[in-house]
Amino acid sequence: MKNEVHRVPFNSISKRSIVAVRHPEMEDTIRVYVKGASEIILPNCEFEFDEEGNKVPLDDDRKM
Repeated sequence: MKNEVHRVPFNSISKRSIVAVRHPEMEDTIRVYVKGASEIILPNCEFEFDEEGNKVPLDDDRKM
């Protein structure tokens, strides 16, 4: 991937894979994408983004 900054391949210990990419329109912005089972990923999340792109705290009810 042209804009890829860093990649952590899936491994069975962490049960996730990660890729960091430079935003195509905002070169000073890097997005990190994490792929894995929800029961592994969600306990580590503190925020989500709403429909307008606003950062919103992720409470325990939303994690279920």
